[in-house]
Amino acid sequence: MSRRRTTGAGDPPLTPSSSLAAAETKQREVCLDRVVKKRADDIRDIRVAHEADSSTWKRTVVLRSADIDTLYADPDCESRKRLERWMVLGVSLATLLQIADTAAYIQSLVQVFEEYDYHFSNAAVQSMKRLQASMGGDADDDEQDKVRSRLRKHYRFLQTPCAKFALDPRQVVITLCDVLSCTYRRFMDPVCASKPALFQAFLKIDQQLASTFIGHQGSNITQIAANIVNKEIGGVEDIFRSISQAGGLQLQAS
Repeated sequence: MSRRRTTGAGDPPLTPSSSLAAAETKQREVCLDRVVKKRADDIRDIRVAHEADSSTWKRTVVLRSADIDTLYADPDCESRKRLERWMVLGVSLATLLQIADTAAYIQSLVQVFEEYDYHFSNAAVQSMKRLQASMGGDADDDEQDKVRSRLRKHYRFLQTPCAKFALDPRQVVITLCDVLSCTYRRFMDPVCASKPALFQAFLKIDQQLASTFIGHQGSNITQIAANIVNKEIGGVEDIFRSISQAGGLQLQAS
C-alpha cells in the first residue's frame, strides 16, 4: 500500500517552504498508510471470525462459531438495533463508492456520517443538531469548508432501508466488512495525504468508523477471546490443584 514520490529533472528546485510542505506530506502519507493497514487487518479478522466455523482471533485464540453467536444473544434486543444501524451504514457507504473523484468522495463520507449520527440520535440531540445547523452561516470557499458537513431538510447521502425481516448477523457483518475494505482502499489515493483538509477529514472518518463498528466489534470479540483464555487457565489451575491435593494425601498416607 505504500507510495513513492519522485522528483523529475524538469521539476522546479525545492525552496525551504516547499521542502517543509513535502516533509509534512510525507508524514501524512506514513500516517495514512499505517492507519489503513491496521484497519485492513482489523476488518479482515472480524470478517474471518464471522465467516468461518473456526478461526484464530489475532493469531492467538481459537474461536468457534458458537462463540461469535454470543455477540447477538442479548435479551434486550440491543444487538438487533445495532445490526439495523450497521445495515444502514453499509448500504450508504456502498452507494458512495461510485463517486469517482476522491475529494468529492471524502466530502460525501463526512456528510453521510453527519446524517447517520443525526438519524440514530434521540429527539433531544436531533433538536440540538437542527438548531446548530440553522445557526450556521453560508459556507466559505476555502479548502477546509469543502470537507464540512451540514444538515439539510432531507438526507443527501444516507440510505435508510427498512428491514422487514430478521437480519442475519453474519451476513450483515461480512457485507459491511467488504464495503469497509473498499472504503479504506479509496483513501490510498495520493490526494488524501497531499491536501491537509482531506487528511484531517480522513482521520475524522476513521475515528467514526472505529467507534461505530471496527473498534466496537473488535473489542467485543477480544473480550470473548479473553473469557475463553481465562476459562482454559481456570481449568488448568483446577487440574494442578487436584494434583497437588492428591500428592498431599499420598504423603499423609505414607
